[in-house]
Amino acid sequence: MSINERIYNYSGVSKTVLDGSYKHYLFKIRSVRGSHPCCYIQIPKDNPWFNKTECEVDLDVHGGLTYSGDLNEEGTWWIGWDYAHPGDFLCTKPRISSFGELEIIHGIDDLLDDIYEAIDELIEKTESLKTNGGMFSLFEKRYPSVKVTDYRPLSTETEGKRGINIYTENGDIISYFPKESK
Repeated sequence: MSINERIYNYSGVSKTVLDGSYKHYLFKIRSVRGSHPCCYIQIPKDNPWFNKTECEVDLDVHGGLTYSGDLNEEGTWWIGWDYAHPGDFLCTKPRISSFGELEIIHGIDDLLDDIYEAIDELIEKTESLKTNGGMFSLFEKRYPSVKVTDYRPLSTETEGKRGINIYTENGDIISYFPKESK
């Protein structure tokens, strides 16, 4: 039985059909009751996204993140997404979607491509968070009375300096360039 047949078999049983790793991140592809696949990436304990909910992790994946948790493996943290959205193939035979198009069957190569792209994006955002999070920590120490709701890296350097935009509780945006960022 091929991996695709193990994903789409409408067995009523959920099971892992492929475990792997890419760039030191573990991943799983699971079949949910034999009707559709879900992809999961394990978040290492020393990663800033460890123990964050799917709403807190900004990752561009098929249909958006729909899971965060331990996948019944105590001490681990996984994020995941499913392929059970409008236009996705479910169950055992293709149907015409409500949009009048044939539903998409996501084969193993598509799923692996999506996982690899997600891990690459996760690595990039983790590095950015570590760098910009360091700048954010400097801002918090210098201005402890400012109530911050979010921060993001500036898209360009200004006069050779890297900085971040700080978003405050009252709606202000502060561009911050710590001296250490030169």
